[in-house]
Amino acid sequence: MGIVGESGCGKSTFARIIPRLIEPTSGRIFFDNQDISRLDKLQLRQLRRKMQMVFQNPYSALDPRYSAFRSHSEIYRIQKIDIKFNELIERITELLETVGLKAEHSSLYPHQLSGGQKQRAVTARALALTPEFIILDEPTAALDVSVQAQVILLLQQLRKKLI
Repeated sequence: MGIVGESGCGKSTFARIIPRLIEPTSGRIFFDNQDISRLDKLQLRQLRRKMQMVFQNPYSALDPRYSAFRSHSEIYRIQKIDIKFNELIERITELLETVGLKAEHSSLYPHQLSGGQKQRAVTARALALTPEFIILDEPTAALDVSVQAQVILLLQQLRKKLI
């Protein structure tokens, strides 16, 4: 599904309301026939395992102090998923390769990645928990035209592969 509208009309706000990164002022949000607008923090954390978001700007979506490996491993820590270190390395390598990056990229910091590589990295992070639902907030907006085409192709390939 796509949401289309003029600049400033609330598309990004709407995208952030769905996983309750921003609390709605009114209305209700349903996901899998469940009213998620009334979930407590623990229930919301569990729900977010099924629902991930790729933010509009990959430059600000990655912590500049974290390597790609640490950035990707954080999601498992935040979600309190017990995973052995060797399995974590394998999983992150697999995620990076799924989006067209190499295992070596896991040791790099955001400033060492190109714009397209950053977008691929945040897409891999969104896939980490094998979510049922991914929100992409203008995933090509901060990229130049040639990289936009690569990211769109990647997203099409992931859709075919994962759905």
